[in-house]
Amino acid sequence: MAKKFLSSPEGQQMIKDYISSPEGMNTIKEMLGSAEGKKMGATILLSMLDQFPIPDEAKGMVRQALEGL
Repeated sequence: MAKKFLSSPEGQQMIKDYISSPEGMNTIKEMLGSAEGKKMGATILLSMLDQFPIPDEAKGMVRQALEGL
């Protein structure tokens, strides 16, 4: 149910509003500064890597670096 709401236009707007708020920015900064946050960010980037228009060789190097985190 929560996943359905978060993918709705209202849910997407709520996420955008929170991320752009000072509280949301501080939360993101704290999370990305932690080891768990870095690992989560690397996992997200790895899942999106094939969407970037870069050569396969470069994707391989990025993948290798992110998997090392």
